[in-house]
Amino acid sequence: MMATSETFFTFFLIMKRTSLLFSLLLCGAPLLHAADFYDITLSNAKKYTQCRILYSGSNVTKFTGKDRSGKTVTMEVKSSSILMKKEVAEIKPAEEPKPAPAPKPAEAPATAEPTTEQPATTPEAPAPTEAAAPAPEQAPEEVAQTQGIAEKLRTRLATIDSELASLTKPSRTLISRCNSTKRIVNGRMPRIDKQAVEVAELQTKFNNLVGADFTFSIVPQDARDKYITDGQAAYKAMLIDVKEYKNTRKVGGLDKFEILRERYQGIPEYKEAYTWYMSTLQTLQKRWTNLQASEQKKRNRMHSTKRSDLTESDQKQYDKIKAELEKEGEQIAQVWINPPKNNLTMLNLGVQRVRDAHRRNENALKDEDIGTVPPLLTSTWQAMDKAREQMINGNFDGAEETLKNDTAFTKLIKLNRQIFPEDYRAPLREQRQALEREIDKRARERRNLERDLTNKLKLLERDSNWVESQIDSVLELIAKEKEADTQTSSVELVEQNTAPAPAEKK
Repeated sequence: MMATSETFFTFFLIMKRTSLLFSLLLCGAPLLHAADFYDITLSNAKKYTQCRILYSGSNVTKFTGKDRSGKTVTMEVKSSSILMKKEVAEIKPAEEPKPAPAPKPAEAPATAEPTTEQPATTPEAPAPTEAAAPAPEQAPEEVAQTQGIAEKLRTRLATIDSELASLTKPSRTLISRCNSTKRIVNGRMPRIDKQAVEVAELQTKFNNLVGADFTFSIVPQDARDKYITDGQAAYKAMLIDVKEYKNTRKVGGLDKFEILRERYQGIPEYKEAYTWYMSTLQTLQKRWTNLQASEQKKRNRMHSTKRSDLTESDQKQYDKIKAELEKEGEQIAQVWINPPKNNLTMLNLGVQRVRDAHRRNENALKDEDIGTVPPLLTSTWQAMDKAREQMINGNFDGAEETLKNDTAFTKLIKLNRQIFPEDYRAPLREQRQALEREIDKRARERRNLERDLTNKLKLLERDSNWVESQIDSVLELIAKEKEADTQTSSVELVEQNTAPAPAEKK
């Protein structure tokens, strides 16, 4: 998935020529940026002149130049095999092509082009280079990446006129071929401009994809430790109550521990809270048992009628408190109440409940997961932060692997609800899934961009190479006529110098 991943290296193995160009884009290199001309000497002593660098990587360099015979060749060599790369002046087109001197009669118009080759009777003047169609409108950064290849091809195209103008008497066939080539090439240039812009746009999308930020919006930064802070707040509130001497405050501490037991067994403070809870149960059991014994002893000395009236009064008080709690949505059996010291009914219920609570919680710390949530949360968020960073940097395989190896998250979502409740677990799970979806989305988008970039680069390279071959072919024809023209001029000069002087008249 990354530039260093197996998927990307597969592109290198399958499409070496095209993907080398693509690798330049991944490294941020300008697309086929215009380069100077060089004379290149290889380690095998072969020399190439007027070379243009198509691309240059750490392992492979590709260039087009002329060999010792003057033939234009395209070479792909190991970068280490280049012994010398000397910069030379670029061949520039003449400012104004000068028409070659020709006989006066019947000069054909510059735009006239025969449809078929015919024996030339009168040479045509070379036609000026046709104005190229304007390139598609581009953003500034795209222009910097795409203008190089178009400008280079147009510069090469202009050399046809300058080379043709250097001939004394170009043939009609050559002039026709030059005009035809210029027309065809100029017709192909808008297509090359468009392809280069498309490549630049895809490269921009690729860069934006790799560097795009991602925010944890479901569980923001300041909410990552909400479970811990909530649990610690409940623990501190409980601690304040159970440390008080009054029974009413201690009973309030028992209620707060019930919250801890139902929701926050995952915090380390829960074990200390449990110790305080058990100690408070013992304290209240002792106090309420003493009050119960004292009230029972007092009533045993009463007349049965008086004792019956007090029992009825106790029940009425109990029923009143029960009704008030039910209005508030509470059940009296589930709420800790400090029984009045003279209400034997409520003292009996209180003593019974505190004994049952002590018995049920004697072995309540056996679960090994108690107190383990904070380090698991820390580890989970570290993994998610790392995966996010890898995703932003384009290492999608690494991001997926980081989340896959995060055992802390797997353990967190499997904890029972008393240790890690669902209202804390659900947002964390949703945030994790959102990150996984984003990684998968970006990885898929980049695979598509890589594919599209590769295809566009292949088309661009194919068309630019085709244009290069058309121009090179015409320049070779001009070079041949230039050579023949030079030889003819030399022969004529020799004949003029060796011709006998005319005889004097007597």
